[in-house]
Amino acid sequence: MSKKCALKYNRQQRRAGHIPDSYVEELVYLGVCEFQEQHMDVLIQDGKLGPKTLLQLQRSLDPALTITLDYAPTGKGIYIRHLKSLGHPTALVAQALKHDISFVVIQSIWQDRKVGRPHYVRRPNSKDTLMEYCSAFREAGIEVWLWGYPYPGREHAFCLAAIADAEASNCVGFVLDPEKPYKRKEAAAKALVTAVTKMSKQHYLALGVTSYAATHLHRTFPYKEFSGVGWGSPQVYDKNNNLGSSYVPNSVNAWEALGWSTIVPSVPAYNKTPLQLKTHLHRLPEATKGVIFWDWKNLTYRKNRRLWDVIADLDL
Repeated sequence: MSKKCALKYNRQQRRAGHIPDSYVEELVYLGVCEFQEQHMDVLIQDGKLGPKTLLQLQRSLDPALTITLDYAPTGKGIYIRHLKSLGHPTALVAQALKHDISFVVIQSIWQDRKVGRPHYVRRPNSKDTLMEYCSAFREAGIEVWLWGYPYPGREHAFCLAAIADAEASNCVGFVLDPEKPYKRKEAAAKALVTAVTKMSKQHYLALGVTSYAATHLHRTFPYKEFSGVGWGSPQVYDKNNNLGSSYVPNSVNAWEALGWSTIVPSVPAYNKTPLQLKTHLHRLPEATKGVIFWDWKNLTYRKNRRLWDVIADLDL
């Protein structure tokens, strides 16, 4: 604390034990930095009391604590698939900051039946790429999440790859993207949930689930098995602009009814004029605290570039 600040500190406040907010923020920051330094094996030293730091603190206070991680992103996020195809890390960070992006959700894993080998995992971003880009995002104060597309019967391989990428990226958490392959696959869905929940607790990773928004149109998808896992992100894209004004709120309500207490909708950044996107976003429930735009690559196309302005103007 500087002498100049100390002189401004009113004597009566000192006698009453009052600490100005600016002092509290500084003390918390320094304390968090010191704690993170003591646990550099699992934490990065950024002075932020994020979910990983908070859980490590809770575990330090009570070693017998059963770790649960109920954390969801807030603000405006954006999905990213191939990092290098979008440009240099500094350019991406500058673009994100310019348009008030508070978190990114980067693809980690893609599993599908076409591959043939039962334990094969396709990963669009190498370990070195994740380390380089994610470090740049984190240093700019942009939260990093990963997402993966799993395939039934390959849950173990999925989790091994997810853990490796999570360590390389030092991400906050992981978003599951189970879609068509899991239709009519309730047992596989349960196996995936069991595996990723264990992964979450052991490696301090928050969890989210994204998939089909309109539950009445995908009755064979095992929503029940995935419900309540972390936060939910219904994909309210309406790519043909023909699902009506009730599509967005009804989808969010349906996911809440299934058991997700926190909803962070996945919203479109394609097939929309700026006015259409504004209208679409206006249909989100007032309580919405976070959204994820699909995706950065779409915003590089000439016809979609004006949508960046809509993203920047969105106030959550």
